[in-house]
Amino acid sequence: MVADAHAIGVIGSRGGGSPDYHGCAEGIDILMGCMDKAMGGTGGYLCGSKPLIDFLRIAAISSVLSSALPCAMAGAVIAAIDLIENGQELREGLRDKSRYLKRGLREAGLAVLGSDDLPSVPVLIGPEGLGVAFANRLMDRGIFCPLFRWPAMPFGQSRLRASLMARHEQSHLDRLIESCGEVGRELGLVGR
Repeated sequence: MVADAHAIGVIGSRGGGSPDYHGCAEGIDILMGCMDKAMGGTGGYLCGSKPLIDFLRIAAISSVLSSALPCAMAGAVIAAIDLIENGQELREGLRDKSRYLKRGLREAGLAVLGSDDLPSVPVLIGPEGLGVAFANRLMDRGIFCPLFRWPAMPFGQSRLRASLMARHEQSHLDRLIESCGEVGRELGLVGR
């Protein structure tokens, strides 16, 4: 089973996510992901054999009373998939922005996690109270950067996660790097 929420639309020769990137789609029994990131929609998907999907439709408690995607959302996701399949230039630009942002945040003294090629940018903050203060100070500067804490992190710990988009400009990245460096220094998270 592969959970591919962050890779779909971003890596692979046609944006097909981890199976496309690693060339291993045939060996995956269950592939799941979400349609809210690269696809810009809502909901998620679960791919598998027909017998498995038929079984899950009746056995998975989360689907018993759920409804299908509205037609407009299904159409938008189909259009997004078309853009993704033909968006190599966008993916390359997004990868460059990701590398730039992560390098800048590290140079500012922050602990950046994850692959430099992915546009999900987790920044380890540490104690939860420090994370709340960090996120609030970024918000005071007009920057929304979600804070993750328990249960997405070990109890008492926190991390920020910036999510890059292809339409982010260099000035946006520079502003985030500068603001994170300032806040990190104000809170004693990085050297002065």
